[in-house]
Amino acid sequence: MNFVWLNNQFGNQIWQIAVATFFFGRGNFAAITSYAVPLKGIGFHAFLHVPCFPFNRETSTLAPQTVYVKRGVPIPRGTNSIIDGQLQDVAYLRNLDARQLLTFDGIDNDFRIVHVRGGDFFTSEPHRPYVKNRDWYLKAIDAVPDMRKHRDKIVLLTNDKKYAGKILPEFLILDVPPLAAFRLMMGCRSLVISASTFSWWAGYLNPSAQIACPSRWCGAGEGSEKYYGHNRLMFIPD
Repeated sequence: MNFVWLNNQFGNQIWQIAVATFFFGRGNFAAITSYAVPLKGIGFHAFLHVPCFPFNRETSTLAPQTVYVKRGVPIPRGTNSIIDGQLQDVAYLRNLDARQLLTFDGIDNDFRIVHVRGGDFFTSEPHRPYVKNRDWYLKAIDAVPDMRKHRDKIVLLTNDKKYAGKILPEFLILDVPPLAAFRLMMGCRSLVISASTFSWWAGYLNPSAQIACPSRWCGAGEGSEKYYGHNRLMFIPD
């Protein structure tokens, strides 16, 4: 078992390192796409996250005996594997308890949490269309039975207090560091997440929360439910 310390700037890239390291320890070499390093003749982007990555940076070619795994396909055991896709593609996670990668637990709490992602999403052109407005968040809250029943216990977690306070002024904003926010979402009773891998992972690692999320995610489009969906996730359209 590999323990990976996940702290500092939380995000999809941190999880890529953690889970790629886990697969490396099982005998797989895994690169999960996120940053743009084109591979000749393959047509997708990959980035080195673990040792012994089967990719030659100078020639942009794969090492011999490497299996290219298409997005959404389980990783073959005992092979060197290049994986095409964001790490929360659920096909990669079916045989992995991601909680065993953690050196911390969720903080058990009685909050009903809404995660509002603004900030960097406004300044990133690919992500800007995925910033959600007040109407979407209220619709998502209403879609979660536990939140409808306990509306007085709803709080906001956000990387953009100004935006969150503007669109949802009736709810308290918890001003906590990223790690504490992540742990609170891991331990809350129900959750509305933005189109953000930060809150997606926190919800995925929460063992029982009812969760609502956007129906479309950056990079997945109409395939969002296929790649990001799990049995406690409700997809809410705009």
